[in-house]
Amino acid sequence: MFVKQIILFAFFVSLFLGFSWKHPLPEKDKYIALATYLKEGKVRAKLMSLGGHSENCMSIELKNLSKDTVFLFLEPGRRLLASDTTMQDILIVKKEEVLLTPLASKKINGYGFCCESTNRSPKTGTSYAIGHMAPAFWVKVAEFISNNKFPSEALQSAVWVMSNDHDITSVYAQDEDAVRPLRKLLGEVKGVAVPWYSKTYEKDTDRVFSGKENYILGKIPYKLKNNAIVSIVVRDKWGTIAKTLVEEAAKGPGPQEYELELNVKGWGKGEYVITIMEDYSHVNTTFSFKIN
Repeated sequence: MFVKQIILFAFFVSLFLGFSWKHPLPEKDKYIALATYLKEGKVRAKLMSLGGHSENCMSIELKNLSKDTVFLFLEPGRRLLASDTTMQDILIVKKEEVLLTPLASKKINGYGFCCESTNRSPKTGTSYAIGHMAPAFWVKVAEFISNNKFPSEALQSAVWVMSNDHDITSVYAQDEDAVRPLRKLLGEVKGVAVPWYSKTYEKDTDRVFSGKENYILGKIPYKLKNNAIVSIVVRDKWGTIAKTLVEEAAKGPGPQEYELELNVKGWGKGEYVITIMEDYSHVNTTFSFKIN
């Protein structure tokens, strides 16, 4: 009985004094950017490439030099700078929060993608500097990526849309719905319309990005008022038929959709027009795409 009284007394005393039986979690505003701690000399960081240019490609060794616990984070939108200027810088796109007790060390991975499609992929062990925050619209996209889940194959292309002015059509995944919000945001920050189609590119063993389109992909909706014979053709800028996609197919009335997967390897640069024809002579609708 006496023991229970002591426990109850200690409990009420702790409530009165504002103590907690559990170690309180840090408030969000206690987390401070890693770069700030580095500047103040409270933390030391060693950044090295793990090899490659995408996803968890950076190793970051942290050391708390102070006698205080520090709560730090690596910000989405920070551009890490390669010591070898022939290799790619890395844009961080995932927020990493770290608690470091006094004088403690910890190693984390930085999740990011290269932002120089013309340079070489970093070699394992290449050293990096903490760098600087990227332009505001890069940061906005990086934070959006950090707060949402997108297919990794689309994220590298999204970074290049910002850093190397690549076309939004390059941001592609088999599940179109999965990348639609990302493409929409990229269109907004760049002030351009989001294209109806996507592109894939040839692989190049000598560099990360070949710049050579090999497929145009997308869904082409159209509507028929009556039964009709439908043909779908692709014409070049001179009006010459470059490819017949559908030839004289019987279709019923109502909404229709054509799933485009067009191999354009070796095609000339310029604008092409996809024309949907009804009953041999009537143009139902057209869609255009461009090869760069």
